[in-house]
Amino acid sequence: MSSMIPRRSIDALRKQADVTIDLFGMETILFIPTNAEDVESLDAYVRPTDMEYEKYTTKVFIKWNPSMYRLKNLGLYVEDELAILVKLPRQCTNVKTQELVTVDIIPASYLRVPIEYVPSNFQKYSEFELVDAAVGKMHDAAIYGYWKAVPRRNVEPDIREVIE
Repeated sequence: MSSMIPRRSIDALRKQADVTIDLFGMETILFIPTNAEDVESLDAYVRPTDMEYEKYTTKVFIKWNPSMYRLKNLGLYVEDELAILVKLPRQCTNVKTQELVTVDIIPASYLRVPIEYVPSNFQKYSEFELVDAAVGKMHDAAIYGYWKAVPRRNVEPDIREVIE
């Protein structure tokens, strides 16, 4: 007998995980790059303003100070940096179309978190870049999207978003 989890079980667990995040998560805005391949050729000269993003609303769990044991268990090894662990659902609401869609999150995506949820040691930041996918046990990777996040570099705000 195989130790693989049946597809129907994974779908049921994903749905349950999304319900839990929807009930207890914090509302954030998720930005996923749409031109990552085009910008990749700039290599070291890429700036955050070179990226174009698709905007989604979603709820997430953020663990601001995870233990080193938890990070190592997820395959993340950090030295002296402050790590942030983000648990994301598989589906988000597209801001333009207001449709619930399944998203593929990639590195260089970022979250805009309401400032009232940010702890004091990160108080001057409200945007956090997703830099590394955390893969723990295989069944967790199939159900949740765990990511390591870091404070995003200061970027000039887009005037259209300031007006909104």
